Amino acid sequence: MAALISIDAFGWIDALRRTTKLFQYLVLITSMTFTGVVSFLGSCGGALAAHRPTGEAVGLGMMTAATMIAMVWRRLAPKGSVAVLPMEEAKAELNANAQVISK
Repeated sequence: MAALISIDAFGWIDALRRTTKLFQYLVLITSMTFTGVVSFLGSCGGALAAHRPTGEAVGLGMMTAATMIAMVWRRLAPKGSVAVLPMEEAKAELNANAQVISK
């Protein structure tokens, strides 16, 4: 008769999530990085495909990435965190045509 052994290989992730804020910061950093890269590449690539000047395309990508990263920060930042943003960013976020995907 064989004894059934149950090994929870990913139990440490759940324990880390419950005991520290480190997991919350890892999710925040990962989400901000992914959002920033994808929004930059999409905006910059779209502008370049439309034959806009390179500097203009990169600037558009940077502005889009900054706005989307700020949106992620507002949704996922731990309580007590502070971010100081220029007023133009808040205006850009209000006018942003963004889709928020939560999983």
